[in-house]
Order: sequence, then C-alpha cells, then structure tokens
Amino acid sequence: MILLYWKDLMIKSRIKEHALARGIELKFARNMEELQDFQKENDVKRLIVDLSAGPEFASSFHNLISPGFQSIGVIAHVDLDTQAAAIAAGFSEVIPRSALVKNLDQILSS
Repeated sequence: MILLYWKDLMIKSRIKEHALARGIELKFARNMEELQDFQKENDVKRLIVDLSAGPEFASSFHNLISPGFQSIGVIAHVDLDTQAAAIAAGFSEVIPRSALVKNLDQILSS
C-alpha cells in the first residue's frame, strides 16, 4: 500500500485516478495523526508527502521515517530550504512536483 499525505486536490485526484487504473492500493492521510495511525496499522510500502508547507513541516517527519522505509518528499522546484529539511528528516527521495507528475507511473509502481 502507498500512503499519501497531500493537500493539493488537483494533483491528489490525478494520483488517485492513476493508482485506481493500475490496481495500486492507495490511502490518503488528512493530518499527521491519521498518517501515524495508517503507518502503524497497515503494511505501508511507500509514503509520498506534499512538502509545500515548508521546511518546518518537512522536519516534523523526522520521527515517522525509519531507515530503509521508502519515503518521497515532493517540493516546489526551487525550495532548497524545504529540500534540505526533508533530507535531514530522513526522506529517501526528495523530488520537485513536476518530476512527480512526469514520472507518476514509475513512482507508483516501483
């Protein structure tokens, strides 16, 4: 299962449609508490997070990401502060939003 924490409804619906068409199980967390609960109670293979809320938000994931867990932080392409905070928090990959959209097939199926 892929767990998604995303605020932007347009991209969120695109990801959902893409996953459904390919039979990929996808769950959406609406807040941090729900995200933690999903992660504890389910076999989450991958976490994809919209980090548009900034570096402080990215840093808040430090305790949620364990080594070896595949986590993708998605940032605006020029947000270097959030990128640095996401890397420090332990995200296994930090990519710009445009790369998520362009490579959605590969990201969801790998």
